[in-house]
Amino acid sequence: KKKKGKDDDDKDDDKGKKKKSKDDDDKEASDDDKGKKKKSKDDDDDKGKKKDDDDKPSGKGPFAANIEGQALEFKFGRATVGYGDIQITLSTEKLACSDSPSDDAWQVSFELYPGPGQKFFAGGKDPVGSTVYINSQRLKLKSSFVQPYIALADVEDFKLAEGEHIKGKLDFDNKYTDYSTKKDFKYSGHGTFDVAICKDWSGFKNLDGLAEDADAGDVAGEFNSHKFKYKKALISVQHDTANDVDYVDEVDFFQTDKVTCANRYDTKNAEDYFMVRTIGGAGGPSPVVGSPQPADPMFSIPEQKPGDKKPFGSWKMFGGGSHRAWVKFDKLKFGSGDTVTGSVYADSAKGQKPDQTGKITGTFTGTVCKGFF
Repeated sequence: KKKKGKDDDDKDDDKGKKKKSKDDDDKEASDDDKGKKKKSKDDDDDKGKKKDDDDKPSGKGPFAANIEGQALEFKFGRATVGYGDIQITLSTEKLACSDSPSDDAWQVSFELYPGPGQKFFAGGKDPVGSTVYINSQRLKLKSSFVQPYIALADVEDFKLAEGEHIKGKLDFDNKYTDYSTKKDFKYSGHGTFDVAICKDWSGFKNLDGLAEDADAGDVAGEFNSHKFKYKKALISVQHDTANDVDYVDEVDFFQTDKVTCANRYDTKNAEDYFMVRTIGGAGGPSPVVGSPQPADPMFSIPEQKPGDKKPFGSWKMFGGGSHRAWVKFDKLKFGSGDTVTGSVYADSAKGQKPDQTGKITGTFTGTVCKGFF
């Protein structure tokens, strides 16, 4: 038997080193692969974030929107006069005053109300909130509108005449949750607009503005020969779960100081009361404080019809179009029991029927009632 020599031991050591080196290389390669996989996942996450950012319009140029995942540019539009308002319509197709959009066109529209001093809430230091409507003839949208506490427009001063231009910027980010499928649908729009005012056959006579200032005293006035003076105001605050924001749903003005959040509905049926609702800019991520916002005023007069055991409140409109009021919040909070202060002005347009004629104005202090009772 051949004796194992030193050279053989050296060879064995070399083999061991080579084996160890191969194992180390395999391990390092495996670690590299893990690193690459981790990096790849991070890259995917970054791509996902980038995709979300890309889906949201930048707002730096002409108005663009992303509606349920569809990126759209609204380079065209027009301004038409309605009953007591101006409708701004932005379109993906050319839209002259006499045109009807094709079935392929997308449209985004909102209304401007005469507001204080018939300035249409233009040229102020703060934006104005208005409901935005989204229209597509090809696609049935899960949600076709954005609430006025989320949709805000900055409008430049303009001259009210045919052919003049209304310029500004429109912004909204809205999410709608379909509770049947538990899926979220997103609607965002940002950017500038420049639209020409179409001819109004009435000569712009149906755009009756409101006073620029509210009366200095407490909220008071008259509607349909019913004298009114408030003693307590309750601020109804609701929560938009999909967008995770609070907003003022309505402000109720009562003539008794005994009304509470718990008994307010009984009180509404028992006496005259004044209310403003659908208030622009009164919530969302950036509530507007210190500037007038459009609001829809109503006056309730209890009525007892034959067969009813007790009277029920009956809402009456201030005639002359919707949003015949403005509200300015000087202090706005959303917690239950919080104090809110502000001023309000509401009246009917000229020449309305007696049962739709009134004027109520003044300053107020109110208490927040959060949620439904």
